[in-house]
Amino acid sequence: MRALWLYGFLNRIPFLGYRAKIMLTAFLGVHVPLLAVFALLLALFVPDFETLLVTEMVAAGAALVGTAVTMLVVNELLGPIRTSTRNLRA
Repeated sequence: MRALWLYGFLNRIPFLGYRAKIMLTAFLGVHVPLLAVFALLLALFVPDFETLLVTEMVAAGAALVGTAVTMLVVNELLGPIRTSTRNLRA
């Protein structure tokens, strides 16, 4: 089906369940553009490489911590969907 082309594409990735598809999409959709703009601004306005590297590392670390917290919350919010799916299969 044409309407499910993206799901079909993601479904080809082994060991990627429905929940992981949602998490991957949320992660890439938020962090790739954000980190790209941040890296560009750093490259344009930071005078030395050491400052650039330290700033990028702090930003990447903060992004990863924020991602971990977001993933935990989204995982919990998907609980009703998992319960419904489990009950429907039973």
